[in-house]
Amino acid sequence: MSYSGLQFASGQIHSNCTIHIHTRFPDLVAVQFASQGSLYFEREGHVRQEWRQPVFFWTDITSLYQYGPGITGSWEHRWVSFGGGSVRRHFLPLLEELAPEGIVPVSNAREIEQRICALVDRVSDAPEDTVSCTHLLHQLLAAVHEGRPGRPPPDPVVRSIREMVEGHPGHPWDFEVLARDHGTSYSRFRARFREQVGTSPGQYLIHRRMREAARLLVSSPFSIQEAGEQAGYPDPSHFSKVFKKQFGVSPRQYRSAVRPFQQTDALSPSTSGPA
Repeated sequence: MSYSGLQFASGQIHSNCTIHIHTRFPDLVAVQFASQGSLYFEREGHVRQEWRQPVFFWTDITSLYQYGPGITGSWEHRWVSFGGGSVRRHFLPLLEELAPEGIVPVSNAREIEQRICALVDRVSDAPEDTVSCTHLLHQLLAAVHEGRPGRPPPDPVVRSIREMVEGHPGHPWDFEVLARDHGTSYSRFRARFREQVGTSPGQYLIHRRMREAARLLVSSPFSIQEAGEQAGYPDPSHFSKVFKKQFGVSPRQYRSAVRPFQQTDALSPSTSGPA
């Protein structure tokens, strides 16, 4: 495939180059976003796909991938690669749930572009700052989750219960009681919830509480214990255990690393350009 030009995040430009991407990404997980142009994508054991709309995709060691510009001959493409066992352990399950085929179209391209640009900038400026990079990667995946099109029409019970949880994530919610109060069985509610949200009610509550805990740790005056209590974890040791499983670091390490970064950095387009 021929590119009219290739510009990297560092600003370096290669003109009239030919690149063929055909790899297993040894020991790496890469999150990628094609915001403009066209893309072909083929994962080992799957049918080759052509896209002419913004798409998020990911690659890792488990499959052989081939991808590049599609019918238009050009694209705008950004990516970040991560290595290490903790990345595969923490993020591969999220990626597999988010895009089981390895690629998913999105409707909120501008937000996702800002998120991945912020991640590119942070990795370029401070690759050793794993906590901030993890924080930004979580934000990127949350934006992709919200931008997936073609979801079923909203179920009024699922929507109502989800709004309750979103508004007060630290409340001791009992989904069986909530389903019964809304006039349906828990098994039916759980099936519809998974269909529409992409995960179980219990896992959704954990993710929502962790997002709330992360927000409080960064932007509130609460102590770490108080932040855990506000997020629904009155037992400090349990809070620390769940938080570390989600983010890979303790609440204290997260606060120390992310709070200064959040105060000085804001989402802005990266200097990385068409690729």
